[in-house]
Amino acid sequence: MFKTKLRHSILTFTCAGMLSVASFAMTGQKDAVAAAPQSSDLDRAQIEKIIHDYIVDHPEVILQSVENYQKQSTEERQKVALKEHADRLFNDETTPVAGNPKGDVTVIEFFDYNCGYCKRAWPNLEKLMDGDKNVRVLFKELPILGESSELAARWALAAEGQGKYLEFHKELLESRGALNEDKLKSIAEDLGLNPVRMKQDAQSEAVTKIIQKNRSLAVALDITGTPAFLVEDTIIPGAISYDQLNLLVKDKRKQKEADKKTQ
Repeated sequence: MFKTKLRHSILTFTCAGMLSVASFAMTGQKDAVAAAPQSSDLDRAQIEKIIHDYIVDHPEVILQSVENYQKQSTEERQKVALKEHADRLFNDETTPVAGNPKGDVTVIEFFDYNCGYCKRAWPNLEKLMDGDKNVRVLFKELPILGESSELAARWALAAEGQGKYLEFHKELLESRGALNEDKLKSIAEDLGLNPVRMKQDAQSEAVTKIIQKNRSLAVALDITGTPAFLVEDTIIPGAISYDQLNLLVKDKRKQKEADKKTQ
């Protein structure tokens, strides 16, 4: 599914770049116009030569055009997807929740336990939950870095069934080394969980469906890596500092309060 999405993106970027460059050259750029004959209307061959020469002299235009198109296109698709999948994102009862379950601002994280940037981002999210008692945090397991990632995600979701998801989640993100079954079992035992039951629950259809739903949401939102955060309707790809996260939460809270006053 992710490979198909990637192929589609490459084709889109290529077409976008060609169209953008042609448009850029045809809209009367000074360098291109200066090179054009001034006497009469240009024929097709002359126009094509002007465009060709301009692109040869300014190859950075192609990259800039593709990057601008890709950014604009992604943001537009994400806005539509956020509205279309809002209920699955914010109201799915199978999604583990931390912080204040009734908080006025929701933060969502898509993550992988083998992702180094996810491990670095965890202290910032933990600090936010400790300092802001009115924020709700939803955890979307998105194992994309191999079999051990999926195994860890399944065991974490199984820990939710025994009421200790956050504790298990924290241990996995703060751990070092391979996340194999022996290590997962050891962490479970240290937390007072039943590892035999966890192993069984980890392979359940319910856990499989949660991971599938998260992958589907990631594709819909153009999330191609971890971590990825949502603060209400704002998507932040990659790790984010505590200050940035805290400021964004406060801004969303102020925005909500202002919206209530105008209703």
